[in-house]
Amino acid sequence: MLFRSPLKKPEGVKDLIDFLMSKATPANEWELDQDDATTLSPEERVEEVVREKLYRFLHQELPYEIRQTNRLFRVVKRQDESLVVEAHQDLVVRTKSHKEMICGRGNRTLEHIRSAAVRDLEVIFGCPVELLLHVKHSKSRNWTI
Repeated sequence: MLFRSPLKKPEGVKDLIDFLMSKATPANEWELDQDDATTLSPEERVEEVVREKLYRFLHQELPYEIRQTNRLFRVVKRQDESLVVEAHQDLVVRTKSHKEMICGRGNRTLEHIRSAAVRDLEVIFGCPVELLLHVKHSKSRNWTI
């Protein structure tokens, strides 16, 4: 089956939009106020952002086989009075092949995951973020996530 961009062949797009709008739940206001804060701790927010990047960069294959552990989380005030968030996280996997997949050739995949997570975390925290990701292979037979 071939799909064409609606921008190149716009017939039927209005019908589709009308159908979707007829099925949408009407609402006059947002469920949450834009200033509402999350209930997640800063450490949990780092975990969630890293998990999302793992999912995206590993093509939805491995995230449920990775145990994430926050090794360090702290906010440091620099000499110039600016703040920086330091976060270190262990990514523990069951097999060496999973470790190799996460790291990628020359650690490129891991670096892509890290840099994408840093971009999102800097927006969330409103300051520079130094994120270190450590990939470890667990030899334990008692694997629980």
